[in-house]
Amino acid sequence: MPPAPKSNPPAPKAPQRSNSTSNVSTPKTGAPATSSPPTVTGSSQSTGSTSSFSSKPSSSSSHVPTNTELSPRPASPKPASGQPPKSVSSSLDDEIKQNRANLAKTQQTGASQGAQDAGVIANVRQRISEQSDKFELKYTDKELGEITDLGKKLGMSDREVENLIYAGSRNAKRIDAPELKQQMENYANIVTKRGYPYRFESKEQFQAFSKDLLQGLKAKGFPNNDVRIQGSSLRKPTAGDVDVSILANKNDFANALIKNYDNKLTTKADGKKISLQGKSFDELSALADDIKNNKTKYNSQASTFQNAIHTGIMHSTGTGNRAIKDVVKDMQKNYPDLNIESLSLVLKGGKFDVPPDMHVK
Repeated sequence: MPPAPKSNPPAPKAPQRSNSTSNVSTPKTGAPATSSPPTVTGSSQSTGSTSSFSSKPSSSSSHVPTNTELSPRPASPKPASGQPPKSVSSSLDDEIKQNRANLAKTQQTGASQGAQDAGVIANVRQRISEQSDKFELKYTDKELGEITDLGKKLGMSDREVENLIYAGSRNAKRIDAPELKQQMENYANIVTKRGYPYRFESKEQFQAFSKDLLQGLKAKGFPNNDVRIQGSSLRKPTAGDVDVSILANKNDFANALIKNYDNKLTTKADGKKISLQGKSFDELSALADDIKNNKTKYNSQASTFQNAIHTGIMHSTGTGNRAIKDVVKDMQKNYPDLNIESLSLVLKGGKFDVPPDMHVK
């Protein structure tokens, strides 16, 4: 008879569902200090139970120093070797001294500039006093200050500013202060930047004119290494003509005088002609002084000669030199719109060597 089957072991009991909430306790006092994890609340879908985790640092945990607290403090600056440390009052004294030095320097610069401007005005007054029949300074002190200030702003030299004030004080062609300042602006910001004077249509025309003029002077035996445009055509669009000057050193100026006046000067008493051949500029100047001091002894040609020496200029219109007059006629024919009235030979450094000007080259 077969043995009876063994009975199966009892099935394990299903776990009972619990609605209780389990808590994780905080570390006990005296446990190593750790960073506190954040409080987490989670829900288990498989069991339906909810667990809450909360961890707070123990009130008895030790303090952990921060990076800032652990960083070393910067060392205080030490005075240079052999020097005691400066106090606050000492540093303040140094600053005051430096400020005073800067102020003194500024005042010195201003005083120097003021003296420079005063020198310009003094020179103009002196020049006008020597020709009081033709010039008179009518600009006010305020206007003179504005003119000199504008000249500096435009980068003009003291000599250029002086000459413009002088030119504006001519009785026959007086220029008021606002107009003079505008002419200064025209010269500095228009004429010099574009490279040709007023009355010329273009820079190309000015270059062609320059070439023809220099060649004409050379052909007639005149120096042509320093020829310039002067006068109002550099300053205003309504200029009536173009002034052309040949700048000559003393030797060239003397040679031109000799060529023009040799044996044309005579003494009235005996009608004797005076030879100028071989004379230097200084010797011609001495003769001119004698003519000026004894006008009745010499003829009218002698008077014209001494005037050329003392003023430092020879005009083509006031000379008997045919060569220079021929140059002027050729330029008038080829460039009628420029209205070239004369050509002047000017002594360098003389009274009529008056910038602003523009080189012909």
